[in-house]
Amino acid sequence: MRTPTADLEATLAVNVTGVVNTVSAALPQVIARRGQVVLISSVFAFLNGMGAIPYAMSKAAVEQLGRGLRVELADHGVSVLTAYFSLVQTDMIARGVDEDPVVMDLLGALPKAMLKRITPAQAAAGIADGLEARAARVMRPNLWRPVSAWRGFLGPTLDSRFARDRRILDVLARLDARLSTPPVAVPAAPSRRNKR
Repeated sequence: MRTPTADLEATLAVNVTGVVNTVSAALPQVIARRGQVVLISSVFAFLNGMGAIPYAMSKAAVEQLGRGLRVELADHGVSVLTAYFSLVQTDMIARGVDEDPVVMDLLGALPKAMLKRITPAQAAAGIADGLEARAARVMRPNLWRPVSAWRGFLGPTLDSRFARDRRILDVLARLDARLSTPPVAVPAAPSRRNKR
C-alpha cells in the first residue's frame, strides 16, 4: 500500500471523524425524541479492501461506531441503523471507477456477483425501509447478507484466493506504481517583474 499518509488521514477525517462529529452534534435531540441514527457504512466494512484500503478502513470504523452506539443508546430508546451498500451508481462512481481503466481491471478480476450495482433510489428505499422497521442494519443488494453473516469463514477464504490470483496482484502492482510515481513538475511561468 503506497497511499500517501495525507490521503489516508483525509479519508479518515471525512468518513470517520466527520461522522462522529455529526452524530455527536445531533445526539441530544435524537435522545430527547427517542429517535434514530443512520450511519452509511459499506460492504467494504467486511470485504477485502485491496486497492481501496483507506476507504475500507473508514467504513469498518463506521460499522464499529454503529455497533457500539446501538448498545450505548439502547437504554435511551434510540435505534441505530447502519447501511451497507455496494457500488451505488452515481456520477462519483462513473468518474472515479468507470473511467479508470486500472480500477476497472481490478473489478473485472472479482466474482461477477460482487459487482452488482444499485441506484441511489434503491439505496434511499433501503434506508427508508430500515428506518420504518427500526432495523439495526440494511444491505443492498441483498446478496451481501450471507457474505456478511459468514464473513468469519468467507473473508479468509476470499483473501487467500485473491492473494494467489495473478491478475489481481498485477492490477494492484499497477495501482501501487501509479501512486508511487511522483507528479511531473511544471516549470513556473516567468514573473512579469523579471521581464524588462
